[in-house]
Amino acid sequence: MKIITVTPLSRSVFKEELTYFTSSRIMVGSLIYVPVRAKTIPSIVTRVQDASDLKTQIKNAPFSIKKIENLKTRNVFTPQLIESASIAADYFATTTGNIIQALVPKIILDAYNEEKIKNIPASLKTIPEQRKLKNEHYVFQSNSDERMVVYKSFIRESFARKQSVFFCLPSAQRIGPSLRALEKGIGAYTYILHGKMSQKEILGQWNKIITNKHPVLIIATGGFLAIPRYDLATIIVDYENSSSYKTIARPFLDYRVFAEIYAKTAGLKLICGDVFLRVETLYREQQKEMIPFTSLKFRALSTAKQQIVDMKVKSEASKKTFIILSNELKKLISETQQQNEQLFILVSRKGQNPLTVCGDCGTIIKCDYCSAPTILHKKNKQNIFICHKCGQTKNAERLCEICKSWRLVPLGIGIQLAEQEIKKIFPKIKLFRLDSDEATTHKKALSIMKSFVSAPGSILLGTEMALSYLKKDIENIAVLSLDSLFALPDFRAQERIFNLLLRLSSIATKNFIIQTRNHDEKVFKYISEGNLIDFYRYEIKNRQKLGYPPFKKFIKITREGSKEKVIQDMKKLSAILTDYEAFSFPAFTQTIKNKYRIHMLIKLDATTKLDVKLLGILKALPPTYIVQVDPENLL
Repeated sequence: MKIITVTPLSRSVFKEELTYFTSSRIMVGSLIYVPVRAKTIPSIVTRVQDASDLKTQIKNAPFSIKKIENLKTRNVFTPQLIESASIAADYFATTTGNIIQALVPKIILDAYNEEKIKNIPASLKTIPEQRKLKNEHYVFQSNSDERMVVYKSFIRESFARKQSVFFCLPSAQRIGPSLRALEKGIGAYTYILHGKMSQKEILGQWNKIITNKHPVLIIATGGFLAIPRYDLATIIVDYENSSSYKTIARPFLDYRVFAEIYAKTAGLKLICGDVFLRVETLYREQQKEMIPFTSLKFRALSTAKQQIVDMKVKSEASKKTFIILSNELKKLISETQQQNEQLFILVSRKGQNPLTVCGDCGTIIKCDYCSAPTILHKKNKQNIFICHKCGQTKNAERLCEICKSWRLVPLGIGIQLAEQEIKKIFPKIKLFRLDSDEATTHKKALSIMKSFVSAPGSILLGTEMALSYLKKDIENIAVLSLDSLFALPDFRAQERIFNLLLRLSSIATKNFIIQTRNHDEKVFKYISEGNLIDFYRYEIKNRQKLGYPPFKKFIKITREGSKEKVIQDMKKLSAILTDYEAFSFPAFTQTIKNKYRIHMLIKLDATTKLDVKLLGILKALPPTYIVQVDPENLL
């Protein structure tokens, strides 16, 4: 008789572990279905022990252990994966089950139960002898083309050593270009997996990956890291600076962190690459925690002529008119059209105008259910206000709710306003727009991009979303407006802006123009010089001075609900956390969908792990509290 410990894979079960008797033969990593209350819940076996060795514990247990028989089991995950998920659960203050659910799609778990997943051949279930738990963590900072050349060579060397490689990317949009760059000559052993694929495609690729007797290259997003390949020897995390590696819902898992934990536990090689790595990653390399894969490149070379256009000076020179397109950008648009080149123009905000204020009393027009400003949009030739937090829409033909004035003044530049201005000045130019309003699906976005690429002399107007679909270099790139990003009270704001501009400058081959009213911001100087090292020094100095990561570890706890209840609950939590440096503050958007929001920030020393007491407090919090370890922002 065996005692098995399982981790439930269900968000409705908040226990970390459940225990059962069974006489069935079962292995760690097996997927089974166990009875929980009136339901049958998928679970992963994390421990198997002989009942005879646990007689005393069983006798003294405060609960009776159920017996389960006739189990239909499938050996799904490697023991190293299960151990890594357990470590990650403690890191992110969640359950092992929640971590595993973030690492494998539900359709795969269902397919195992329905026996649609093939068995792994016995010959593929042994870990190669040459891998003796030699974990090495490398960093690779260079432009995309150079990285791909090195990756191609490394992958072929891995195949020669009979080792598979997992090439991890932050989004589905990144997979196509990476596939084309890496698959030449090894296409028969290269597979892709991402959430935009159909269920049939995912199952087909999964079955081929786990049964192919040749080493494979898996190009996938982080949600597929749990795929069982016993010959896996390397995980490459490319575009490491992307915030898309962090899940936007529970368990708020950072796939970059999990990849590092998994590599250390399983003895894998880990390579993190980007044109500019995260500030935290570069700091760790300086502290000798990581090894340069090749010499880190801190100079971004570009063939494009770069111009920083001071829009504040131009506005002062022309006080009567609000300038959207500078003379420099108008000239670039004309040249693009005349020379049959292409131009991508970035606008940071959707809609017509990101802000509307009363011209008499200065009141900002806000959502009725949120404390967020509404965005002016033009839809079906009518102006409407839309809240980007909750989706509420209301007619823009209205008076100020405070002073009843009709003088509502739209401010700022949204992508629709930019589109109208370009069409007005250049009525014959081919203009495409790519934002989440225009491209509501991945397929639609691909269609817009295809039309743009096949139209010489055209312009693509896009938000940051469009960057993931730009698959090749473009002659001309312009930033029409991103000044709103400087206004965000976020400790990563400068790094995000720098990384965004760096990505744009790296794909511009002829001209790169930035329009800004914040001409004196140092980030523009560093970008125009291609000076990565001085930006890093500037940023790391500020973070050390202010006690930000990587010098401190942040844990953000969010509570939302009725204002009275939220304030009361956060006071109670503060009393519980008196042993820690913790303080609460209102969220940047204090109300969303009529729910008041307060954040609490816990600051720990960077080298400090979550102690047993703090981990217990965080894991015991009910689901009404949202816990994020290493949050992307504090907004």
